[in-house]
Amino acid sequence: MSIKLKAITTLVIATFAFSSSADENKTLSKKYIENQEKGWFWYNEEKLLDVTELIKDPNKNIDKEIKSQLNKNSPKPLSAKWIRENYQKYLDAAQDDPHNLQKMKNYLYIEKYMTDKATEFGYARISAVYGDPYLDSVASRPTANFGMQLMNKSATLHKNAIMEELSKQAGIFFFFRSDDQMSYAQAPIVELLQKKYGFTIKAISMDNKGLSGTIFANNFLNDKGQAKQLNLIRLPALYLIDRAGNVEVIVQGLDSFDNIITRIIDSAKRMGILTEEIQQMTRPSNLYKTPDGKVGGIIAPTMKFNEKIK
Repeated sequence: MSIKLKAITTLVIATFAFSSSADENKTLSKKYIENQEKGWFWYNEEKLLDVTELIKDPNKNIDKEIKSQLNKNSPKPLSAKWIRENYQKYLDAAQDDPHNLQKMKNYLYIEKYMTDKATEFGYARISAVYGDPYLDSVASRPTANFGMQLMNKSATLHKNAIMEELSKQAGIFFFFRSDDQMSYAQAPIVELLQKKYGFTIKAISMDNKGLSGTIFANNFLNDKGQAKQLNLIRLPALYLIDRAGNVEVIVQGLDSFDNIITRIIDSAKRMGILTEEIQQMTRPSNLYKTPDGKVGGIIAPTMKFNEKIK
């Protein structure tokens, strides 16, 4: 059994049995309150249905003996609701009298029945997913290693091309302090943005000193109130600025090269430089092509599938 199916099966079994214990405790508490004058041992064990034959032959009609023990509001024996209400009773009966073969078999039959039903549910669920691309995660992103690698590579190619184009339309503000270790750690990553994609970097010092040993040792501007205008609260900080002077935060704090690229693209989308569709092409999912050769994007639930071919 696959890990995925096993997880589904376990979840369904838990759902079957979840409420039975709480319901049983409520019932016993109510009975005790109503009959406490009879003493501690007033409780008579509830007679349980013998379900072994019914489980052996689920299509068998419920016999008169079973019908006589059910009231009009009782759920159908072996239904999900019936199991939720009765599972704990059979378990308790077997635990209290483990050498009673009939009680033990009743419990074990119900347990096995639950497992079989959960397995059946798991396979049916998987089948439903396979038949609908909206539900099928593979239609968004491959699960095979070679497929994931291909989609990752495609997203990276799109990302690099978009970053190169962005560098022609926007620059980056880099706020730092000369006595800040985090600023020193961020400096080579900012420099790499300049070298790899061609971004214009405007480094702005908050203490009128450069970052020695970096390209920003002497190549920087002093803060003239820009930090206050941008509500800067953490260093190092990066902002994207377009040709019209519009500014959008990239990150306040230290981050990796790959994460900063993702953040720059998101900043550009928020500024209106990029569209949502272009941004989607930088993500390693939903990059399959449609029959007309376009990148498909996210599958909408309104799309129709499985129509007969004419």
